[in-house]
Amino acid sequence: MSRYIFIVSGERSDRENNLEILMEQLQSYGGSIIKVRPSTFGKTKNTKFRYALHILDSRTAPGMINWQKFSLPRVQDKKLYERIKKGFSVEDYVMNLYER
Repeated sequence: MSRYIFIVSGERSDRENNLEILMEQLQSYGGSIIKVRPSTFGKTKNTKFRYALHILDSRTAPGMINWQKFSLPRVQDKKLYERIKKGFSVEDYVMNLYER
């Protein structure tokens, strides 16, 4: 099982389109997608854009996804992971990165 922590920042249509592409990619190899927690939304500082944070589990390996299909640039963040320490959740990390 792979955990996907996926943040999309931009216009609402871009956020929705890229989430749809991700879901199609994860489902194209079969198996279910488990939504780990409810999606989180917020405003991106110093811009007119908003962000959406999605945390999903899937049996589809990252190497099986065609990342070229996404309409927005893709950036891998090595600091974007589940934290064990109380008070330092992935949601806290994203909020501090995008909102402050």
